[in-house]
Amino acid sequence: MKTTRQLWEDYLFLTREMLKFIDQEELELFYELLDQRERLQTELDGRQIDFLPPARAKQMVFAIQQDNQRIMGQLRTLLNKTKSNHNRSRSYDGLGVTVSGIRFDRKS
Repeated sequence: MKTTRQLWEDYLFLTREMLKFIDQEELELFYELLDQRERLQTELDGRQIDFLPPARAKQMVFAIQQDNQRIMGQLRTLLNKTKSNHNRSRSYDGLGVTVSGIRFDRKS
């Protein structure tokens, strides 16, 4: 069984890796890391960060919170980009025109 220190270090590592992969828009890897971090969170529930001096423990928690905020920002950006792309593609649906088979270079 891992010590509390090892679990918190793993949690911080996973958080930073999640940030790296969300920056690269590697969503499959991001979600896999998110699942791993959630499983780790259940192990950490109820454990204190008592292996560090209180000031250092606060710094670690603050760093995790900052990374989480950046992850949330990146997820919002990806969601907005996806919505925009979806809306853009839907805007062509209402035209009733199929582009395949139409020659645009034809001289009239």
